Amino acid sequence: MNGRYSIDASTNRDEYSIVANVRYVKDSAIWASVFIISGVELARILITPDSIKLIDRIRESFFVEKTENLNSFLPLPLRFYSITDLLIPSLQVALNSKGSAKNISKNHTWISDNVFEMRLVAPEGLTKIGTVKDDGIFSGIRYVGSGFEIDMLYKNYKKAGNNYIPTKTMVRLRGKNKMKAQINCNKFEINIPVSMPFKIPRGYQKMVLNEGL
Repeated sequence: MNGRYSIDASTNRDEYSIVANVRYVKDSAIWASVFIISGVELARILITPDSIKLIDRIRESFFVEKTENLNSFLPLPLRFYSITDLLIPSLQVALNSKGSAKNISKNHTWISDNVFEMRLVAPEGLTKIGTVKDDGIFSGIRYVGSGFEIDMLYKNYKKAGNNYIPTKTMVRLRGKNKMKAQINCNKFEINIPVSMPFKIPRGYQKMVLNEGL
């Protein structure tokens, strides 16, 4: 998949708006180029099932690490399949007219936005604790992890091959740090070849793990 996303986010301290070109190969890799609206690239990231690589254009630095070594430094369990399940959920869709949510097992839920009904599976490392709506517009699931809760809410589904994907996603994180983000998928293409260029520029300094990302 090749997609272009706009992201508006706020944390305890900051608010920011960025754009990202995202490329995804199922079970293989996620690549993203993040930039400001003027087109200046801020960072480039490559995530595989066992590693994460980051180029920071602003600080002229880079980061390469196994994902298993990062989890003690992050508020969310950083696992490749957790990221893809949250941001690019695999949705089983059926027509629905009731706007209801049904729990069908501990970590499986049907949610609805009055048009479609979706079956979502809790990503690895998270446990579903309920369903949630936002002014009746977004609908999704509330998960709990170690010391935090996260709401993932979806709307505006568009057909992608034999399935549908949400083109608007809202993320709400509550814990020691708070974060809220709205992610809009402005354009996407599927079943096309994608490249994932990632070359660390000469002279960039390697980040040390305890400095954080």
